[in-house]
Amino acid sequence: EIIIVIHDGQGWFDPLSDAKGDVFRLVEHLDGLPFAAALYVVADLVGFVPSEPEWKRHSRERAPDLTIPER
Repeated sequence: EIIIVIHDGQGWFDPLSDAKGDVFRLVEHLDGLPFAAALYVVADLVGFVPSEPEWKRHSRERAPDLTIPER
């Protein structure tokens, strides 16, 4: 494979295919991973530990759905 880095290291492309993109897409391309897995690979490379958000939105109580005649 040939990978050419462009835009001061911000992007890349493979001249032998249509593959191109950012660092996440590069990991997807080279390792055959989906985006969510590539996210963890890139995070590990830079020493970042992904975590869940501290705040979670509470769901609101909804009124039951109305039937068409009730609308």
